[in-house]
Amino acid sequence: MKFIEELKRLNVIKAAISYLAVSFALLDAADIVSPIMGLPAGFTRVLFIILAVLFPAWLIFAYIFEWTPQGFRKTDAVPEAQSEFKKTSRRLNHYIIAGLSVALLLMVVDRVFNVTGQMMEPTATVHTIAVMPFEHDSPSE
Repeated sequence: MKFIEELKRLNVIKAAISYLAVSFALLDAADIVSPIMGLPAGFTRVLFIILAVLFPAWLIFAYIFEWTPQGFRKTDAVPEAQSEFKKTSRRLNHYIIAGLSVALLLMVVDRVFNVTGQMMEPTATVHTIAVMPFEHDSPSE
């Protein structure tokens, strides 16, 4: 439990949540924009892999460094009495709310205006004929 409390004090948990919220908004935006801009189909998948690989690095960075008004400083260099973790916590709350708001807005825009659905519909319909084998099994002949 002491480790969890230390992670909360260093805002590592909020840093992880803010990273996930902003990543979700980025992936949602990429999903909407990639068909419009003609980007390859795997663009969103590559972006997801990049964000997933960078997530552990972000957690380690959030654990080692503290976000102060003077910039990022090593957690060991900042005395606990001078720590700005409450202000940083509020700032991370704003990032979480902003990331989730942007993601929600993008999802609503995509659902209401069907941006990606119009881009994915085929331009011309293809008519096909199915040919089934026929065997005459009637008893009359």
